[in-house]
Amino acid sequence: MNIVNVRIENPCSENWDKMTSNEKGRHCNKCAKTVMDYTKMTDEQIITHLHYNPGACGRFTESQMSKDLQLPKL
Repeated sequence: MNIVNVRIENPCSENWDKMTSNEKGRHCNKCAKTVMDYTKMTDEQIITHLHYNPGACGRFTESQMSKDLQLPKL
């Protein structure tokens, strides 16, 4: 089983609720990026998205940040 730890070295201080919704998440005016909502994604979905989108911005729950994300071995 593959294990991934998500770390955010410089968390964004912008308010999620004040960002404008778009088709992939919300738009942050400060950094002009789309911020993905990972809060309802499975571990596999998060790992896959981050693999194909390195440097992506995202919103996580505290529990997602404090555990190892696991990708089942195929």
